[in-house]
Amino acid sequence: MPLTCRILYQDRFADQRSLFEQRLYLIGRDKHCDIVVDDRSVSRRHAHVRYHDGDWLITDLNSTNGCFFDERKISEQIIHERSVIKIGSVSLELQPLTHKQLTTDLQHRAWQHRQLRTIRQDCIQSHDLKRLLTQAQQGAQNILHSERAALILLNDKSRIDQCIGFPDWLEPGHFSGSKTLIKQAINSRSVVAVNNAQTHQHLRDQRSVIEHSIKAAIAVPISYSNCIIGVFYADNVHQHHYFTDHDVSVLSLFAQQLSSQLAFAQIDLQLQWVEERLQQLLAG
Repeated sequence: MPLTCRILYQDRFADQRSLFEQRLYLIGRDKHCDIVVDDRSVSRRHAHVRYHDGDWLITDLNSTNGCFFDERKISEQIIHERSVIKIGSVSLELQPLTHKQLTTDLQHRAWQHRQLRTIRQDCIQSHDLKRLLTQAQQGAQNILHSERAALILLNDKSRIDQCIGFPDWLEPGHFSGSKTLIKQAINSRSVVAVNNAQTHQHLRDQRSVIEHSIKAAIAVPISYSNCIIGVFYADNVHQHHYFTDHDVSVLSLFAQQLSSQLAFAQIDLQLQWVEERLQQLLAG
């Protein structure tokens, strides 16, 4: 019986690993561990996970900050079902799977890539910017199984105020996603994610996070010619629906594939605006 292990960092996407019965897995901050947890609150050799007598077990290795299950400090814990073990300030979501369930998970990953190719072809055939943005938004939401998703196209000042073709929750003045997260992605030029905005020290007091119960959220910048031209944003209000490293990989690939088409579509829109403006001036 395999075991899925998700490392739930506070401020990044979830790393996901599949563990198998034949071996023991060492968990810790040391780069030589089988499962490396990059957080200072985690000991270099914090715990190990193994399969024994039909059960998965996690065992603390006299770590500095310990292992906790249901807010109770443990030295060893049997994993019968989905369980969240806290090591330091990081949570491990451990869930036993049948081999059939693991195969289904792998098939889902392959499905994501097939969907990406299909959506990409649809976007290539779209020459209208508004339709392109809508298709990309719906495609990202479909691939990620997120409750909400959007492709935010930035203006030349990189402000979040050009939301052509987006639903009402993205319109200026009504935006209910995390602007903080999106601005971080723009400024850092890298993927920014949180696994639970409700407990995140910098996001939990944001009005949109409180009102809309945003938990998992992700922002992926879209770059063209070394400039950030847009951002993919997606979020969930389901506590256990995290964005994994594979989700990030797929969405980043989608962003890369769309970048040139979005840039040219944006130029076409600007030229169209200039032409319409000239016609208005000539008519006046």
